[in-house]
Amino acid sequence: MASLNQVTLLGNVGNDPELRYTAQQTPVTTFSLATSEKYDGKEVTEWHKIVVWGKNAENCAKYVEKGKPVLVQGKIKTRSYDDQKTGIKKYVTEIVAMGVTFLGTKSQPSQEKSLPRTEARSQPTPSYDNFDDIPF
Repeated sequence: MASLNQVTLLGNVGNDPELRYTAQQTPVTTFSLATSEKYDGKEVTEWHKIVVWGKNAENCAKYVEKGKPVLVQGKIKTRSYDDQKTGIKKYVTEIVAMGVTFLGTKSQPSQEKSLPRTEARSQPTPSYDNFDDIPF
């Protein structure tokens, strides 16, 4: 019998992404995502831990911000680890993202956000006073 592990989530980012690198220098970014539904007039929010690998991880670290809407497509993954304080085995369920679509307003990468608008424009907009010079 065939099976499918596929998740699509549309929600708001709960915290700014955290970019780390593995020992092999593979980028990995994590952030939380809130999805909400209404039941009987009450809003119920679910929180999801999102894990992104590779080039997508670096892009998420640059462009994803707390509070911004994103669409995440990926798969559910459960892993376990031993708590260092108690020694108890714990389980974590995560969404391993294969794709993240940035929604809402465009944002500049975090290192460029502080640049004034005038510095970001390198060339002036051309002026066409004489329409005979237009090549079409």
